[in-house]
Amino acid sequence: MFFGQKIQAYQLSIGLERFLFRLKNIRNKMFEIVVTYVKSIGHGKNVRKKIEDSFLDYVIIVPNNLDPAGVVNKIEHIFDTEKYHWEQMVKDLAPEATDIQRKNMEDILQGMYGVNFLYKMARDFFLQAKKTNSFIFMIQAQILLPQIFEFMKTYCDAIKSFMTGCPIGDGVGSAVAARMIGKAKVTEVAKETIMAVVPFKKRILHVVKADGPAGTVGRPDEAVCKVVKSRNVKIVLMIDAGLMNEGDKSGDIIVGVGAAIGGFGNERFRIEEAVTKYKIPIYCWVIKESLNDAITAMHKEIIDAVEPTVEKIKRFILKETNEGDEIIVVGVGNTIGVGNGR
Repeated sequence: MFFGQKIQAYQLSIGLERFLFRLKNIRNKMFEIVVTYVKSIGHGKNVRKKIEDSFLDYVIIVPNNLDPAGVVNKIEHIFDTEKYHWEQMVKDLAPEATDIQRKNMEDILQGMYGVNFLYKMARDFFLQAKKTNSFIFMIQAQILLPQIFEFMKTYCDAIKSFMTGCPIGDGVGSAVAARMIGKAKVTEVAKETIMAVVPFKKRILHVVKADGPAGTVGRPDEAVCKVVKSRNVKIVLMIDAGLMNEGDKSGDIIVGVGAAIGGFGNERFRIEEAVTKYKIPIYCWVIKESLNDAITAMHKEIIDAVEPTVEKIKRFILKETNEGDEIIVVGVGNTIGVGNGR
């Protein structure tokens, strides 16, 4: 039995090595596409070396939370620093690119980082299994590598979407906000974040979204905090994409309560802190989609969910508020390809 397992492990090793070689080819081809794109847009020098040295391997050390007091401020500081650092690296990489192109390029390079990270993860699983010559480890690698392959394909599709500048599924919240803004005047309310004051049935809507059509998520938490402090807000409404379960239908709309926003939790914390302080109810609409839907070009099912979501929000506002009330509407998500109104 022991000898038979060794033979099986050897056979599995050959198959896995071929599969890993396939993943490496995908990573290398995607890297060449990214390098060519960056060169064509930014006309920088030593592009290949700069991407290899600065973007493919990158680490963010999350603040220590043994003493939770003040950990949110620490998280915000780390990610603000990380955002600034990426902006400066991209500016050096593509000096002739426009601001919108640079923001999209940040997303492209983060996607390339993801592809490289997944390849290195797959390689680690395979080499650990080969090193021990363990049949059990080989079986685990055989299970995990196809899943990693699917994630890599999704990231590659995402990179191509960012290169074309088309809207992605994660931007459905921004698309709903843009639809509600219409032709209203927009002003910058926080970094990479805009707001429009929209009259609706003798009510005032403060509609917030990231500043499009560049690839950014903005700072909706800062916007909400500013408006809540300066205006007599009745309710806060948030719209975002949400990861669906297997068997769910992409584009389904669900309503709930709470701050619908992802990330590490610092933005959600700020919004929750503000609405709790002023005793403001907060509701959310979540459009279900898969990971592939979220980071690739917006599919028809997601696009078709925008208008029904807008209508549901309007009906909810009429039901839950009175004339003269002020409401904050926040469209959450990456706004690449989504403008700031019609």
